[in-house]
Amino acid sequence: VILEKIYSEFRIFGEKLNAVSDKVDATFEEVGHQKEELFTIKTDIRIIKKDVAEIKANLESHEKRPAHLEAVK
Repeated sequence: VILEKIYSEFRIFGEKLNAVSDKVDATFEEVGHQKEELFTIKTDIRIIKKDVAEIKANLESHEKRPAHLEAVK
C-alpha cells in the first residue's frame, strides 16, 4: 500500500513536471520571437536615425541658403 501511494505521488509529480516543461518550452519559443522582433525594431530605428540626420542636414543647408539669397538682393 505504501509503495502504491509513493508510485501515485511520483506519477502526479511527473505529470506536473511535464506541464512545467511544456510551459518553459513555450516561453523559450516566445522569447525567440520577441528577440527577432526586437532585432527588426532596432534595425528600423537605425534607419530612421540615419534618415533624420539627413533631413536635419538638408534643413540646415536650406536655412543658410535664404540668408545667402537675401544678401544677393
